[in-house]
Amino acid sequence: MTGCDGGPEETYNTTTWDNGDTGGYTGGNTGDNTGGGITVPSAPTGVTAFGRSSSTIYVGWNSVSGATGYYIYRGSSSSGTYSYCGTSTLTYYIDTGLLAGTRYYYRVSAYNSYGEGFQSVYDYGMTDYSSGGGGTVPSAPAGKKYRVNVLISTSTSYNSDWFDVSANQTVTVRFTGTSLVIQ
Repeated sequence: MTGCDGGPEETYNTTTWDNGDTGGYTGGNTGDNTGGGITVPSAPTGVTAFGRSSSTIYVGWNSVSGATGYYIYRGSSSSGTYSYCGTSTLTYYIDTGLLAGTRYYYRVSAYNSYGEGFQSVYDYGMTDYSSGGGGTVPSAPAGKKYRVNVLISTSTSYNSDWFDVSANQTVTVRFTGTSLVIQ
C-alpha cells in the first residue's frame, strides 16, 4: 500500500444497480434501494493525511461497511483534479516518492464487487522540508498559537485529534486507549 505508481487516469462511474422486481439503474450511490440491496459502499469518513518524511505522506480513514478495498486519489489543490494514486485493502495508504516541502491533497473511495462508491471529502498533508540544504523552515513568531493534528497509528487502526499549542512549546501526547491526551 505504498507509493503512487502513475496508475490509470480513469473516470470511475458510481452506480447502484437494482436486481429486484423494479429492475434497472437507479443512478448514484443511493445507499438504499428497494430491489435486492445491491449497493456500492458509501464514501469513507475521517480521512487524515500527514507528512511522515520529506518524500512520504500517510493517509488514513475509517473503515466502510461492505467495502472490500479502497482507491486513493491525489491532487495538487483542494478543488483541482484528483488522479488515481493506488489501492489499499487496509484503512491506510503510504504515498511515497513525493517532493519535499510540498502539500498534497487526498480523497478516498471504497469499492466492492458492485463497483466504486463516492469519493470522500479531501484532506491534505505536507511532506517535511528536506534536511539536505534544499530549503529552510521559517521560525515561528513568538506568542503565536497553532492548531496541530496528532495522529497515532497501528497496523490496524489510527486515532487523530487537534490540539492548540504555542510556538516553541514542547508537548507530550498520550494515547489512553480511546483518545489522545496532551500533557
